[in-house]
Amino acid sequence: MDNILEKIPIFTGKKAGYNRLILETLLEAENLTLTEWELAKHIQAKTKTQGDWYSQAQRIYSLLIRKKGRLEELNNKGYIDWKRNKVELTFKGMLAAVLSNPELEERAIKMWEHAVKSGMGMLPVFVSKVARTQRTRLPLVGININGKRMKRLFLAFAKGLAANAKVEFKAMIEHIKKLIRNGLNLDEISEFDLLNMVTFNRVVAARESFVRNLERAIDEALEESSKTINKRNANA
Repeated sequence: MDNILEKIPIFTGKKAGYNRLILETLLEAENLTLTEWELAKHIQAKTKTQGDWYSQAQRIYSLLIRKKGRLEELNNKGYIDWKRNKVELTFKGMLAAVLSNPELEERAIKMWEHAVKSGMGMLPVFVSKVARTQRTRLPLVGININGKRMKRLFLAFAKGLAANAKVEFKAMIEHIKKLIRNGLNLDEISEFDLLNMVTFNRVVAARESFVRNLERAIDEALEESSKTINKRNANA
């Protein structure tokens, strides 16, 4: 069986070790967030290097925060983000961390269950980005839809997963592995497009309730568009 990590650029070459440590450490952290210095200390503890821990942590800290360092690259590729001066793992980063270390799958599932059951959606970072979108485009039907309505749509899907989160999460991991083996470059795909790929695959597979929510949202968008057109015609 092929090694999936060999097909993910951030997990190859000299930088692979630190990239894996960063993502795995963030997945283990409370709320998936740490300050840059906390992250450096946790990585130092994991590596168990000999010598003074403080000087070792300082060296790691420097590697993390310097220009074109580990954090900047992972942020540019969508695996992490910054929130209130803390480094935060994204949905894409969470998937990558599980691919890097399958033993963390149970931890990821717990965070997934917590997210969907608390109404935060797939992951707070992603949902907040969707909510800030003034207008976006619904991939499957090609219509423009308000960003807030898109947020409600994904929240509805997330809640629908809550009852069977473990099975659904495992299915997403297997699907993303298949995509990578078929040529998907995880470094280059945006979190938005990745989420569309893995979640809409699950919709097609098993989620009639989400399809109903999707249809309702489409109807609302079309009705709103119709009202706008009629209003413009009336004022013409």
